Amino acid sequence: MNNNQKIPTQKPLNWTRLLWYLLVGILIINIFRMLTHPNYLELSYSDFKNQVDQGKISQITIKGDKIMGSFKQPMRQSSEGKASGQEAIK
Repeated sequence: MNNNQKIPTQKPLNWTRLLWYLLVGILIINIFRMLTHPNYLELSYSDFKNQVDQGKISQITIKGDKIMGSFKQPMRQSSEGKASGQEAIK
């Protein structure tokens, strides 16, 4: 065997590049989830009527037995899961 020949060695794992790929992948997944799952908030009919009476609903669409609407201002859902609002009502 010739001493001048180099034995091929495996390159060390580039952790920085792997971390960047992971972060970009997570970002793409989150963007896809946001685009495919619009923000809806299901309300009981009486809660919906109260929101309309208080003037917090900007538009209403009725299709069959479904009533959908949009809040005038974006609202959030509380940590207990109770409706304190979101952007649209389903």
